[in-house]
Order: sequence, then structure tokens, then C-alpha cells
Amino acid sequence: MEVPPGEHDHEPRTRTTGTYSFDPLQTIADAIPFSRDAAIQILDVGAGYGALTQFLLEEFPHTTALCQEGSDEMAKLGRRRMAKWQGRLDYVIADFSKPGWSRAIHGSFDAVVSTIAIHNVRVPGIIEAMYKEVFQLVKPGGCFLNLDLVFIPLAKHAFPQTRLGKNGCACSRTGATESRIISRKGAKVMKPCPPERMRGI
Repeated sequence: MEVPPGEHDHEPRTRTTGTYSFDPLQTIADAIPFSRDAAIQILDVGAGYGALTQFLLEEFPHTTALCQEGSDEMAKLGRRRMAKWQGRLDYVIADFSKPGWSRAIHGSFDAVVSTIAIHNVRVPGIIEAMYKEVFQLVKPGGCFLNLDLVFIPLAKHAFPQTRLGKNGCACSRTGATESRIISRKGAKVMKPCPPERMRGI
């Protein structure tokens, strides 16, 4: 696969640990709380060359997507890879580790998604600030879904106390055997992900 070396540590793929196996892209798609024929707007945070975006454009044929990416080269690669969806997607260049990165993004979204990207920031305080900016981009009733590597206990993860709607959730994966939905009504209300949303587990 044509990927610039050293750019990202976030290529989604089916992962297996012990008796557990899951497809990250399908997991995100199944967790989006809208029907497949809905004309929704999606923001892919840390989109890279667009593996998740491409999958979601196929799964939701009436959706449009904006890819946030920090690398011009990765964005150019993504545009080439997804040329067949021209008119349904675009890229915006912004470094999500820097305060105010979301000002480069206009409008709000039904679903903000990310997979195997945000953990690259490594610093919990910066990730917390980033989450706060992400939530400002979510429409009421929308969702923020983040499937990622987590290096600290989920209970210590910093989720902002932001109320944006009753239907959304932030989904964070803590390893191959655990997943949680964090309600957007409050930061640390957690419950197991329903089996139908965690395909293959």
C-alpha cells in the first residue's frame, strides 16, 4: 500500500488478541447512530490517506466527508486514492495537537470519527484540549466516535463535561477485549458497548 513512510501510526486493520477479533472500520460504521441511507456529514479527524473515510463513503452512500489531516503529503495521497468520490469529500490541513486547530474547520457534523490516530499525540492534557475542540464540531444529536490505542486507564481519560445532545456518544477502545461508550451527557458515564456495535467481539 502506498503510504509515505513514518507519517502515521494509524493504519486500521482487523486486529486479533487471544480469542477476540474486530474490524476497526466496520466497528466505527456500525456505531454511527444513523441509517445507512441518511445524508449525513462526517468529519474524519486525523484522516491520513483516508482508509476510514473511504469505508464510510461506501457504507453511507449519501454522506459527505471532510478529512482533517496535518500532513499535506498524506492529504494529496488521500485525494488520489479517493478520486472516485470527488464532490463528496474534501481535506483540510490542521495540526490537531495545536490549540485552535478546529478554527480551520467550518460548520458542524453529524458524526466526528477517528481511528488509530489521536494516541499519537501521547500527552493526555493535549488530548483533553483536542477533545474539547472536537465536541464543538458535533451537531446536537450527533456523535464523536474515537477507536484508538489507549495507554492509560479509561477511568483516568480526560473527557470534557460538554452537553451537546442526547443521542451521541464517544466510543473509546481500551484494548482488544474492552470497549466503552462515553455518553455525551456527561464525561464519565460508561457502559459496555452493545454486542451489535462491536462486530466480531
